[in-house]
Amino acid sequence: MRDREDTQTVTGRPGGSNSITHHCDWTEDDPALATVEALAVARNCEPTDCPPLYDAVDPDALNTLFDGTQSPAVEVSFTHAQFDVTVAGTGTVTVRPAGDGAVST
Repeated sequence: MRDREDTQTVTGRPGGSNSITHHCDWTEDDPALATVEALAVARNCEPTDCPPLYDAVDPDALNTLFDGTQSPAVEVSFTHAQFDVTVAGTGTVTVRPAGDGAVST
């Protein structure tokens, strides 16, 4: 997997929860894996310590939807492990603590 440009912003919430955005290339990056990696950064843990992604969304469907041929306007938003997650056709995965109001679920 190639290196991603990551932006990490502290949200100011107790417990050190972060809001982050991974910038990806869906022709090269696996959307489900990028989502888990973004969640791990936001939760300050290893990807293997995150709850399974399939508890919130079908990883295979996510990978099929974001295969590099989708419209940039396509977005999927969901809540997982107390975070609001948005995967976008523009090649971003944004993760924010749930309830920040940035993602409607």
